[in-house]
Amino acid sequence: MFKNIQKTIGCTDIGVVGYIASIGAYVLRHKKINKIDLLMSDELYKNSVNVGVPGIRKSGLDQALALGILLKNPKKQLSVFETVTEDDTSKINDLLRDIEVHISHQKFLDTVLFEKLTMTSTDGDTVEIVIRDFYDNVVSIKKNGEYLKSTEKNQLIDKVLLYKIENYESIYQFVETEDFLGFDELFQIADIQYENSREALKTHHLAYLSEDIPQNQKENIHILSAYLKEHIEISSKKRMLGDIFTVYGVAGSGNLGIGTLITPVFLSDVFNLSESMKKKLIVLSFLTSVYVKQEMNVVTVLCGTGHATGSSTAACYTYAKGGTLNDMKDA
Repeated sequence: MFKNIQKTIGCTDIGVVGYIASIGAYVLRHKKINKIDLLMSDELYKNSVNVGVPGIRKSGLDQALALGILLKNPKKQLSVFETVTEDDTSKINDLLRDIEVHISHQKFLDTVLFEKLTMTSTDGDTVEIVIRDFYDNVVSIKKNGEYLKSTEKNQLIDKVLLYKIENYESIYQFVETEDFLGFDELFQIADIQYENSREALKTHHLAYLSEDIPQNQKENIHILSAYLKEHIEISSKKRMLGDIFTVYGVAGSGNLGIGTLITPVFLSDVFNLSESMKKKLIVLSFLTSVYVKQEMNVVTVLCGTGHATGSSTAACYTYAKGGTLNDMKDA
């Protein structure tokens, strides 16, 4: 289940471009790269072509590919840009002068997330990598036309494990039991996500923190919505601009992770809830988002993220106010 949480740096859609290049560069790590062909699904192309590359703060799929090649650290997965330095960014233009880059995109009927990278070295060695359906789901790696053995592939990437939530009732029952052994990392991540957002608001001198809400307005759902929106928006903007800003994605979306994990901690702050209730809200929000995305069968920010974030927020607010299972489902 916790494979549904992914640490990302910057926009997830540009991160997966750097990730696939990093895999290729690592496989050909003793070679000089001179050609790259990248085929993307229309949806992934749309979501990544105009967002900022972390550390560069300007858009460019070729820039993301070059940075992934320079970093060549596939174990970082979607946080591959985390270790970028000025020295790395200063080498990008020189690297691209020596590499022929071709990027294309097309519509796929069976998935909205597809990426195939073919990388060639000066002496003719090639690597072909395919990612599909989920941002970290590397389905194949071929070197010189032959698939890597499982042991070799496992050294590069972690296997994606999928778990299906059968129904929403099971989420409610699980939250009620409070059997959260092994969930400490989720709680820590939610706190980190929330504090990152608060710090960004403080840096920009925006008075939208929970303590800035007038006491007589804390039951006003429209006021709460406006303040929560500012927390989510500032985090989303920073990652889309290409700042080195850590975000934990949920169910394949960085923006969904922002909304899913910030909301329960924000509500706990506003209503001064107990630590026990805060944990219940975090688990409820996380599982609700995963369930909604699972049932909608969509994996990119193009579709589903807004619905899933809205659903988890409605569920959290309703539960915090003592709502029943039916109240939460209606909300």
